[in-house]
Amino acid sequence: SQAFDVQQNSASRIKVDTAGALTLTSGAGVSIASAASSTLALKQGSTDILSWDANGATTLSSPTGQALSVTSTSSAGDGGDVTVSGGTTTATSSRSGGDLSLHSGGAPGTSANGAIIVDSATGTGTAGAITVRQGSAAGGDRLVVSTGGALTASSASGQDITLTSGNGITMATAASQAFDVQQNSAS
Repeated sequence: SQAFDVQQNSASRIKVDTAGALTLTSGAGVSIASAASSTLALKQGSTDILSWDANGATTLSSPTGQALSVTSTSSAGDGGDVTVSGGTTTATSSRSGGDLSLHSGGAPGTSANGAIIVDSATGTGTAGAITVRQGSAAGGDRLVVSTGGALTASSASGQDITLTSGNGITMATAASQAFDVQQNSAS
């Protein structure tokens, strides 16, 4: 067994030092709290892995060069959903909800940024659909890749779809398939 040392210093802080593993076990729950005007952090070495500032903003980080992954796994049955959301507001608020941004890299001008990949078939099971939605499912789907791989791009009623390219636009289909361009439901 490893020895550990619990100290309370003059600033009323409790510090636990151990050379081995430290396990907190409870039949009900474990709570770690700080004063409302303080910060709270879970660290690995000097890196804040999970931290909260005095306003409650939360940051999840990984040490330099290490992957950051948020997963929900199950050894039996369905895996749980993982949801990452921008900030939300209450139903009575007139303020805007927070943005959700996916960024890759931040590399300097001479380096390449990393790719952003959305993959609904990382396992051996059937692929799931990928949907980019604006608003409700009733008419809000803007980009859909079906489980079979069909691609649908839809604009809101009365809005344009614009394709812009610096080097031409190619639209193709298999030689045995029809290719239609429609205006007002007429080919």
